[in-house]
Amino acid sequence: RSNRRFRDPPGVELATAESLGMIEVDDDTEVFISTGDVRDAFYRFKIDIELSRYFGMPPVRAEELGLHELEGEQLTGDRWVHPCFAVLPMGFKWSLYLVQEAVTTQVESATQAPPARRLQTFGGSRLITAGGEPRHYVYVDNVGAMGSDQAAVQIFKDQACKALDRIGLETHE
Repeated sequence: RSNRRFRDPPGVELATAESLGMIEVDDDTEVFISTGDVRDAFYRFKIDIELSRYFGMPPVRAEELGLHELEGEQLTGDRWVHPCFAVLPMGFKWSLYLVQEAVTTQVESATQAPPARRLQTFGGSRLITAGGEPRHYVYVDNVGAMGSDQAAVQIFKDQACKALDRIGLETHE
């Protein structure tokens, strides 16, 4: 019901299976891939208390949560409390857009990769050539690089993941 209170977010361009299937490779060119993933991505994006109030859970008694105090107020065990998300809920209509845009912005800023080298369903370059720059994709919390130069692909992925780690978006392989 909370989603009805918000306008629709802009659309996102994702690297879908279709876009990956449309990659073209020069003859006799070996392709290398390196990927990373933001661990628990949606739960790493904290939200303001005013926004969190739209994402409440059913009320529970304070004793069920082990709460004795809340925002400086002493609570009795039988007091009803209304827990709310403090992070982006996965079902919130803006969550996917916000995570996708944040991860894409960080990856492309850290690697200085132009958006034209991003693999996505519409647009972007799909050609991998011998000695060419790596192509990359961001699929919400997943980052990947692919190309014909194994070292360049690994460097790209490492730069992207380090940038995400620095801002609290912990990555793993």
